[in-house]
Formats: sequence, structure tokens, C-alpha cells
Amino acid sequence: MKGGYLEDRYINGVNQENCFFFVHWAAVDIFGYFSHHLVSIPPCSWISAAHINGVQVIGTFITEWDEGVEVFENVFTDKKSIHELCKQLVNIATYYNFDGWLINIENEVKPYQIPLLKYFVKSLTTMMHAYIPGSQVIWYDSVLKNGDLSWQNCLNDLNRVFFLNADAIFLDYHWNEEKLLLTKLQAGDRCADVYVGVDVFGRGNCFTEGGFSTDISVKEIRKHGLSAGIFAPGWVYECLEIKDFKENQFKFWGSLQELIPPRIFGDLPYCSSFCPGFGDKMFRNGKVIDDKPWYNMNLQQPQPIYYSSPEKGLTLYSDDAFNGGGCLCLSGSIINEEKAIEFNILKTSFCLENACLITYTFKPLVKDMDIGLCLDMLSSQEQYKLYLVDFKSKVHSDNNPSVKRLTPIPTDEILKTGYKIDQEIFEQQTWIKRMFLLNADDFSYHCIQNISVVASWKKATAETASILLGELEVLPLYPVCNLTYEDLTCKRAPADSQTIDVECILKWQPHSSIFCYDLYIQVLNEDKRFICTTNQTFCKLKCNVNLASEMIIILHPKTAGSESFPAASIRIPLEA
Repeated sequence: MKGGYLEDRYINGVNQENCFFFVHWAAVDIFGYFSHHLVSIPPCSWISAAHINGVQVIGTFITEWDEGVEVFENVFTDKKSIHELCKQLVNIATYYNFDGWLINIENEVKPYQIPLLKYFVKSLTTMMHAYIPGSQVIWYDSVLKNGDLSWQNCLNDLNRVFFLNADAIFLDYHWNEEKLLLTKLQAGDRCADVYVGVDVFGRGNCFTEGGFSTDISVKEIRKHGLSAGIFAPGWVYECLEIKDFKENQFKFWGSLQELIPPRIFGDLPYCSSFCPGFGDKMFRNGKVIDDKPWYNMNLQQPQPIYYSSPEKGLTLYSDDAFNGGGCLCLSGSIINEEKAIEFNILKTSFCLENACLITYTFKPLVKDMDIGLCLDMLSSQEQYKLYLVDFKSKVHSDNNPSVKRLTPIPTDEILKTGYKIDQEIFEQQTWIKRMFLLNADDFSYHCIQNISVVASWKKATAETASILLGELEVLPLYPVCNLTYEDLTCKRAPADSQTIDVECILKWQPHSSIFCYDLYIQVLNEDKRFICTTNQTFCKLKCNVNLASEMIIILHPKTAGSESFPAASIRIPLEA
């Protein structure tokens, strides 16, 4: 937008109003920061906001026109020079903690430089994968295999060589259905790696005029199983009235979200005040601590799935907040008091290994209104809805076997779990905080697949009513170790031996509360035996075990105090 590096370039933010913001991360897989500098490094604020929402971030390496030709003359001279260029780009991405590069070559390339350009794409992709697993190097549809600068608007034999050496390709914007069909044929099983460009400004001979008709292009792209590359969504801010930016931003991205499966949150703990990274004021525990406007995307919290319909809507609210500069506003009307309105806010894949604490903080904007949470639960035996509520409604009837209910637990019970409660929250009554305990006996190894907010009125009303959601927490009560293994080797020598020599590297996540770990090994029908005690988060295991199909490694976390954490375990197959 506007060449990039605007208010977003300040690492500590600015005290300004009406800056460009983005909260619709549920519709995005990769965020690319584009400008016309040779190397565009995404500002820290965008890296932070994207990563906290589970989205990858890439920078841009661009050469253009006469200056681009000069870069090629100076840099694309031999493989050693290319290797140094790749190494520096990898160093930059590693240092600033982002996830890859868009390669945008928009100048003629001399025939003798083409092998070096291919080497550059392949080497950068390989090196990025080695240093940043899962990283992305995306080639822009521009230069052809013979060096000509000619945008193809499809994947074909002229540009496919660069696609094969990169993770993906970003096609130019002047495509039609015939070009999409050719692209799909050329991509084979890599259709998702083709990002069909859509210029929101609608420049040139595009499929649509861009703007609010961008969704028509995306729908056509998705119909063919290809991915969409939305270019210059800053149009909403640059070309329309600034005073209407929020409304237009939600209109634009809301139309796209309907076409795209929402992003899944998979890691615990999850905690969000839904702060958008800006505000007219700054709030802490529901109180104003600073009344000046501010903008700092570094402070953005994980965002929900924003959507709206004539019956209900989920949007950003910036006049009030629990923590930060804004929160969620849920609005709707209910004619039948036996019903409730459900707002789907998160698509999740939260696996509960042990006990879990779930809290939500809200503020009704009208009387006689209340909310609860609905969790779509899955276990090895059943699939059901779990309602976390403090109100009675027939919609949560216990007579339905696929519906269960859980009510809040008292504060003193919460304190026994070690959860820290800020007393200031309860000293002011405008925000209401509820806490629910999912105990290990009933909910271990259950998966939360979806989280919805259920709004209920004591009286039916045809008028639209609103309620604020200020915070949501899903917190494992004990540290999740995520015990894994790698580099496994199993040797049985001699061939008729009844034992196996096993080597592997064990790894697990650290936790500040844990002083050290005890490791044990167990094989079928045998008692577990002690391996070692370590204060590291890895262990190179060498052991000899009796012949079996698998062994179990058990990790016992130990604290410096009296607190005891549950053990973690992993099954390792033994194939000699």
C-alpha cells in the first residue's frame, strides 16, 4: 500500500488515528510484504501479527527495468555470487523471523544468465527449507525460460521451470477461464501451489474490475482448485473514504471469507483479548489506562472469524475493551425466547491431554442478555457439543445425548489449580468473567474442533441487541511436553537375538516451572526402568530392549517445589 513502510515501520507504534489495519487473518495463508526496494523486509509489526494468527509472512526480492539489468550484471555472474546472495537472504529471513520470499524479476535476462537464475531459485528454496522448515519461496510469473520478460497469466511450458524449482508461483492478473484450465493441467497435483493473481485495483485487462467484485475472481479461481493471490488490498484504504475504512474493510474481506475455509488454531495455550493492534484508548482489565489514540500491530491479539448476515454479525468494537484497544461485538435479534443465537468465532484443533481451564469475559450492552460457549468435542468414542453456560435454556437440554453442559466453578476451586486471578477484574462489575474446569478424568484426549459463542435473551425481542466479548482463554493446567523422537535406528544382532539395540534422539518442550525431568522406558509385559535425569529438553537415547513391536518412553517433569505435573509418554515402533 502506497509503496509500503508507512506507520507500520515503527517497531513501538505511533500515536495516530485512522491507520490501515488488518484483522481478517482467518482468510489468509500467506502474507507477502511488497514494495519496490531490491529487498523488502516485512516490518516486525506485520510479522508479529501474522504469526500470532498462524499465518506465514514473506518478503520480496525484486529487480526491475534498467536497475534490474544492472543488478544482474553485478550479482548474477557465477554460482559463488548466487550462493552468497541466497545466504544473505536466508540470514535476513532468519534474523527477522519471517518465512520466505517472493521472487519478482521484471527485467530482461540475458540467455547466459538464465542458468544462474534457475540456480538462484533452486538454491534459495533449498537453503530456506534447511534453515526455516516449512518456508515458502514463490516465483512471480514474469521472466520466461529464454530470458524474455513476458507475463503469461497461466502456468505453461515457458515459465514452468521456475515453478518446479520453487514452492509456488504467483500468476499475473490478466487471465481467463481458458488459462485457468491450462494452468490446472500443467500444475498436476500441485494446484494449491499456484496463486492466481487478482489485482484489487483492477488494473489492465483483468477478469473483473477488482474492488468489491474481487470475490467473483476468487470464486472462479477456487472453482478450478487453484489458490488465489490477492494483490494490493490497500485499495480499500487508498481509494475510498478513510472515515468508512472499517466498514469497507469488513465488507471486502467478509465477501472473501465466505469462499475460503477458515484458518484452524491448533496450539495450546490459547489466549486472546481480540485487540486489533490499535485503539482510541488503551484498556487494562476493563479500565482506561491511556486516553490517546494509538497504532501498533505488534500488540494485536489472535483474531476470530469475522462475518455478518442480516440475522447476526460479529465485528470489531473499538469504543470499549477488556485489554488493549478493542474487542468483539456480537449483534443479533431473537424473536423466540426458546432459541439462542450462535456465533462461530474459532475453528480449532485443540487436543486436551490433561485438565484444561476455559474462561471468557464479556459485557452485555443491553439488559437481560447473557452468553455461553459451545465447544464441538470429539473423542475416540463420541462426538458431542459441550455448553459452558451460566444460564438455563431449552436449547441446552440435557435430554439430548449429543449435548452436555458444564457450569462455572467457584473462584477458590480455580485458585487450587494454580491459575492466577487478578483481583482487579472482580472489583469493577462492568465486565463479567466466568471460569470452567474440564477435568482430566472426563476430557483427557478429547479434541475441541470448534468454539462458538451462544447469546441468549431472557425475553424475545425483534430489535438488534449487542454484547461484547473481551477475552477468551483455553489453558492447559499442566505443561504440554510434546515429547517427540527422531533419527531412530533399531539393530538386531545376531539375527537370532531376542533383543534390539535402539538409538534415537528424544525432544520435548521446555517450561519455566520445571526443574528437571526423569526418563523411563517400558516394553510390553515388563516394568518400566529408569533411564536418566536431565535438565535439558533433549536426550540421545541408547538402550537394549527385549524383542517387541514397540517401546514406550515416559517423561516425568519435576518442579523445584511440591507441585506435581502429569507424565508425558510416546510409543516408538521397533523394527529391526
